[in-house]
Amino acid sequence: MALIERLRAFLRERYQFGGLAELATHKTVPLHRHSVWYYWGGMTLVLIGIQLASGLLLLLYYRPSAQEAFESIRFIMTKVEFGWLIRSVHAWAANLVILCAMVHLASTFFLKAYRPPRELTWVTGVLLFFLLLGFGFTGYLLPWNTLAFFATKVGTEIAGVVPVVGPVMQMILRGGSDVGDVTLTRFFWFHIAVLPAGLLALLAVHLVMIQLQGMSKPLSVTDDRSRPFFPNFLLRDVVAWHEGGSLRADAGRDPARVVLPLDVPDAEAVSGSCVRHRGRVDRGGAHRGGRCRARAGAVAGPARPEGQGLVGGVGGRDRRSLVYPRDDRVRRMGDTARALTRLSLMASLALAPGLARAEPPSNSCVECHRQMEGEARGPAALFANDIHAQRGLSC
Repeated sequence: MALIERLRAFLRERYQFGGLAELATHKTVPLHRHSVWYYWGGMTLVLIGIQLASGLLLLLYYRPSAQEAFESIRFIMTKVEFGWLIRSVHAWAANLVILCAMVHLASTFFLKAYRPPRELTWVTGVLLFFLLLGFGFTGYLLPWNTLAFFATKVGTEIAGVVPVVGPVMQMILRGGSDVGDVTLTRFFWFHIAVLPAGLLALLAVHLVMIQLQGMSKPLSVTDDRSRPFFPNFLLRDVVAWHEGGSLRADAGRDPARVVLPLDVPDAEAVSGSCVRHRGRVDRGGAHRGGRCRARAGAVAGPARPEGQGLVGGVGGRDRRSLVYPRDDRVRRMGDTARALTRLSLMASLALAPGLARAEPPSNSCVECHRQMEGEARGPAALFANDIHAQRGLSC
């Protein structure tokens, strides 16, 4: 304690924190039956901070080019320690921040918090919401997979039908007549440079306005009851952050999907991942004991080329989304991350949330073929006689 007092005395002698200390001590929040809507602004702010932190970590490995973008995402999801967790948190928090911003904006509108003298606070809030939508649109293309490509193609076509300025907007967004490498580069720099600069500037103005003018009360509230912002309201706000944090921690139970790359090879170049077996691996005992039970003398399929991942192209109607498998080690890592998130808040707020653990993983075609790596495989001509062709599968 003596060390802390000496440190505080050292800082007081050199820096005047009187204004900040007075603001933290005397700032109050109106207390009424609509006070619950005040928490959504703080939750949005925390989610924005999580997006910035997780985005900076993803930047360490992401490569914004048409040749390397998809492979860098696959590397993050499968090779980087906790990379799957960081990317999943970034993807889930992106949805949650839009949801929280929408609720915050709607509550501000219906409670008429935009009344004078808070008109500019409302305007900056609306601009911040549109910037968050811009983050979602530009970030969706960065994995550079089929889903992102065609979603961006549709989105830029919608922008192109706007009267007068539509074609110009479409050209600026795409960087050409169609979505390509230039589009990816532009969206990347919009996502990490242009939009963050505007967001931080507007966010600072928005927060300063709220601190100067205080929080608005609805017209139906006539009393002057209030509670101190620190620590009363802040601790309740942290509880709300904890609920959002629980949702983000559960992202480890369902990581963000990584779908097919844009270059889809032919059916003969299938990497060996059992697409059609997903969801029915136990039907007919096809994977009894964790192995694909092929007929005598048959093989499990063509060998996977060296370095080729689990995401491969499949022909015809099997061009569908594939997810990376999560083995026991990865699932245990997700459980550990969720437990640490909950325990840290239990220690500070004496909360006791239940720690939900995910169900153990079931056998899958991917695990089956992974176990068979290194084993001898017969010629490709025998592929027609194995269990995959017998069941009409294209694995």
